[in-house]
Amino acid sequence: MMRLSKKGTDFLILEEGKKLKIYLDSVGLPSCGIGHLIVSTDPEHGKPVGTPITEERCMELFRNDVGPTENAVNSFVKIPLKQSQFDAMVSLVFNIGIGAFRKSTILKKLNDNLIMEASYEFPRWAAKQKELMPRRMREKALFLS
Repeated sequence: MMRLSKKGTDFLILEEGKKLKIYLDSVGLPSCGIGHLIVSTDPEHGKPVGTPITEERCMELFRNDVGPTENAVNSFVKIPLKQSQFDAMVSLVFNIGIGAFRKSTILKKLNDNLIMEASYEFPRWAAKQKELMPRRMREKALFLS
């Protein structure tokens, strides 16, 4: 069972950004920390934008959020991955969602052991959101490193 490395964790935090306060995400949903969508069971639920959270709470939310993503990559990818490939896939899946990953061409190509062809799929996950292209290219570079 692979886990996100320190390098992968630092990479993902840099890509997602870290905010130690409640903010509205790109679609107007309350979020905090490292891309954490606030849900009704969170103590932060219902608190106003700008309410601070601690570094410890931020990292607790991140560990809780990234765990299912790591599990999905471990479960759905049927070939052995290098750590850099795993870290890149976790970054991608954390951003696009587990459901999208499960049905993706990148997963199919990975499981067919078509590593280079799988790497070509990263930019396709920015086709509708051009501002994501730099992130996808960094994920691709990490994947191929």
